[in-house]
Amino acid sequence: MQTKNKISLTRKTLYGIMLLGVFLSAFGAGNLPSARAQEAITETPTPPASSTLTPTEDVQALYGADCSSDAYGYNQDSSYFTDVLNLMGIPVSQFGLDAFAAWQPYENTSACWNPLATTYHVEWFPAGTGCTETIFNDHGVRNYSSKYCGELATARTLLYSGSGSYYKPIRDMLSQVSFNWQSLHDSIKLWVGSEAYATSITNEWQTLWNNRGGTGDCPTTISDWKGEYWNNRTLSGNPILCRNDGSVDFDWGGGGPGSGVPDDNFSARWTRNWDFTQGRYRFHLRGDDGIRLWVDGNLIIDQWKDQSSTEYTADIDLSGGSHSLKVEYYENGGGATVALWWDSLSSDCPSISDWKGEYWNNRTLSGNPILCRNDGSVDFDWGDGGPGNGVPNDNFSARWTRNWDFTQGRYRFHLRGDDGIRLWVDGNLIIDQWKDQPSTEYTADIDLSGGSHSLKVEYYENGGGASVALWWDSISVNSGNLALNRPAYATSQQGTGYEPYRANDGSTTTRWSSKISTTLGDEWWWVDLGSQSYNTVTIRWETAYATHFYIGWSDDGINFTGYWYDISAPGTYSINIGSHNNRYVGILMRTRAPQMNNYSFWEFEVYSYASTAVPEIDDGTEILLPEGDPINILRIEE
Repeated sequence: MQTKNKISLTRKTLYGIMLLGVFLSAFGAGNLPSARAQEAITETPTPPASSTLTPTEDVQALYGADCSSDAYGYNQDSSYFTDVLNLMGIPVSQFGLDAFAAWQPYENTSACWNPLATTYHVEWFPAGTGCTETIFNDHGVRNYSSKYCGELATARTLLYSGSGSYYKPIRDMLSQVSFNWQSLHDSIKLWVGSEAYATSITNEWQTLWNNRGGTGDCPTTISDWKGEYWNNRTLSGNPILCRNDGSVDFDWGGGGPGSGVPDDNFSARWTRNWDFTQGRYRFHLRGDDGIRLWVDGNLIIDQWKDQSSTEYTADIDLSGGSHSLKVEYYENGGGATVALWWDSLSSDCPSISDWKGEYWNNRTLSGNPILCRNDGSVDFDWGDGGPGNGVPNDNFSARWTRNWDFTQGRYRFHLRGDDGIRLWVDGNLIIDQWKDQPSTEYTADIDLSGGSHSLKVEYYENGGGASVALWWDSISVNSGNLALNRPAYATSQQGTGYEPYRANDGSTTTRWSSKISTTLGDEWWWVDLGSQSYNTVTIRWETAYATHFYIGWSDDGINFTGYWYDISAPGTYSINIGSHNNRYVGILMRTRAPQMNNYSFWEFEVYSYASTAVPEIDDGTEILLPEGDPINILRIEE
């Protein structure tokens, strides 16, 4: 998934950034952290009602003329951090206060320390605040003339949402929403320019998070599934996260639940009661890795093992009324998915020769369907009406299932609906647009082996027009690699044997590699295609892959337009970039893989496919699609 922020970098902007870098380097990393650029702030928060100082109260009156009465300045006052969180609009929590307190010793100076804020902007301080002057201490850090001014400067620094995007993981951690520890570490490192600093404070925060409490942190009200998450594979100790989950239906890919839960080596448990109508039910449980399911305390699915995404079923007779459900799951490594659903095996369904169509009188496919029938196809436009036969015109849902024999090949599935729609192939969710919307078409491309494959469509209608349709096409491809042996360039190379042309010589036994450096910055590799049309890039990454990279096209090899992408493992990735005929295609690599000090790939291939299809290549190839608006980036000549 690539970044959606739209960015335009001009030569003037880049030269300004370069000059700023010269200024910062003159101070040294120990005195003025490298990423604390003087960035313009466009919004100013209002004082919180609970602020413990008015804008005109004087720090010096509280702590002495030179703050000598308190070596750490007014920031040892816990109310300071409470006010900062209020100014940021973040709920005050003990974890948030502890996180600030742990951070403070890394930043204190001998004067009235103002955490984090190293710049002064008039626009931060509206008229009447009295925050018009600042004092520099002997470490080059700005200190403000009142406690409130310091609080406001700290909050504004953390709220900045422009090019300093390294602030967002810090805000997310303080808000206790979904965040990733590695991203947080990388943000701190960008901020201060020190690996040791970033590692140390991130470790302290993670310890605080893991010790912040157990099940007592569960929300007061659980209306759906009680989801509990552990930072181990055995559900041992207290969960580190407890929340209300609307359903047990997750596909985290190479990630995880966030909110402090690691991407690998975690486990989870979901529990709830559900009212069933008397009858026989088939429970479906799918997971990667271990999964098990209890109904009324009886273990009916037990597949507690490492495995790729696999679906299991169990049939059970249930009496009418409430029944307890419990799902347990663990993730070892790689992909992480888990999903639970069930079907009524009511004898009310007729003989099914085409699609089994089931219809509910609610939008959530809850309880037993009120209509089950054989549908010749999934292709309906009911207008303002509905399926009839007792199904309402609005606020209904439906599910269609069947098996279909496919010839081996690549297929493009089309799903159109008003309102919510989603599509599974062989138990894998490939289109998920479960939302209110006008009639909208979505597509997904997938490789299928020859033989029978299961298909499932789910749909809900809120109000107004009601339509849903599914169809698919076989995609033909042209396999010629347009980048093969074309002139290739890079901003650096590891040495002899790793030249840029090694990445487009048609061999998967040779590769390009950038230089190796612990301080490696942005690296470019680009190829001159001449005059050709293309729409797809395939990258075969070596272990030193980029977790965050940009694919762009250019007429001059300098001004590129393209998209950002994020991946979490090496391997082969096919990227549909849309149809272009620009002379150059290039890749900008910004974030290195864990424990790597270079970037490297075996092959960089460019294709022109019919219907913008992605290539049929090795099993396991991941497909990346562009999202949002393209981004313009200037490649600076060294």
